[in-house]
Amino acid sequence: MTRLDGKVVLITGSSSGIGAACALRMAQEGARIAGLDVQELTDGDWSAAVSLVGDAPFAKVDVRDGAAVRTTVADVERALGRIDVLVNCAGVAGGGAVHMIEEDEWDRVMDVNLRGTYLSCRAVIPGMLERGVGNIVNLPLAAFSGSAEFRRAVERTLLPALGAFRPELVLVSAGFDAHLKDPLAQLRLLEADFAWATEKLREAAEKHCGGRLVSTLEGGYDLDALGRSTAVHVKGLM
Repeated sequence: MTRLDGKVVLITGSSSGIGAACALRMAQEGARIAGLDVQELTDGDWSAAVSLVGDAPFAKVDVRDGAAVRTTVADVERALGRIDVLVNCAGVAGGGAVHMIEEDEWDRVMDVNLRGTYLSCRAVIPGMLERGVGNIVNLPLAAFSGSAEFRRAVERTLLPALGAFRPELVLVSAGFDAHLKDPLAQLRLLEADFAWATEKLREAAEKHCGGRLVSTLEGGYDLDALGRSTAVHVKGLM
């Protein structure tokens, strides 16, 4: 028996890239999969995933279209019985220093990456609540949040969810654009906060999966803050 035997997973942005790779991995773990994407399907990981599960509903849908997302969720629930897991992979590249972003680019990124995630979560949550089971973890922080808000979110939301999931491996995308000096994220974290979070994640990995933790550098836009934050993160992992 594999870890996701019988689970139904809906993946947004599933036609290619990370979304398709998630679909393949989850199919390999025994899940039944469904997908939606604004792009047409391409050969690759999604096709390989379908070859494993035999039947995988897919809809050509823009995640910015709330009605279409709700219809797709209802169709998947009718076809596969329920949705146990939502994976939000639909997204577009963009960003940079606030004073350099054009308004239409800002709107596009926010519509797909933020509104699309909201609409997808909004569509699947009623069914999850009705069944009393489901897996979505969102960890929002308001603009200008600092250490207290960040640590409270980690301790009250992230770590309990991690413990409930009981991972076999902890993967960390170490991004440091939440630093006070970074021009992008409008948050107020310092190196001490990243060191604290690293310690908490390392402790969780030791508790749940024998210390297995992999961290990759996601980035940051102030090079001095990025260097100092990366240094405390790496030190915390050693």
